Amino acid sequence: MKYTWSVAQELMRTVSPAFGNQRRVVRDTTFNGFHIPRGWQVLWVTTTHKDKDIFRHPEKFDPSRFKGGSSAPPFSYVPFGGGQHICPGYDYIRILSLVVVHHLILNYQWSETVADEPVTRNPFAYPAMGLPIKLYRRIES
Repeated sequence: MKYTWSVAQELMRTVSPAFGNQRRVVRDTTFNGFHIPRGWQVLWVTTTHKDKDIFRHPEKFDPSRFKGGSSAPPFSYVPFGGGQHICPGYDYIRILSLVVVHHLILNYQWSETVADEPVTRNPFAYPAMGLPIKLYRRIES
């Protein structure tokens, strides 16, 4: 299950479940030389997941980068948000996803229904048709 969670984390790094979010600025602040007045809405996006200064070879799918947890700096790996705004269902979805993946691997096999499905980029690479599959219950021998 530890490796399965590493695979899930790497998948969330490459295709984040949340593209970003909006926040209202609570006090005047400056970011990268830009003044942002109190009350403005700001949009943050998860561009840090692909930053080569944070993740070595970010274009490579490598679950081993999460072996023993993430070594990324705080708030640079945020598939569920972070700090006081972290998703309250984070622990639940972690357990649920591990149980579902475990059950699928042990009890089913699958095949793609669309051969050579094109990839769309909006804003991240994603199967154009959502990667439909057929599930087949494994027959015990």
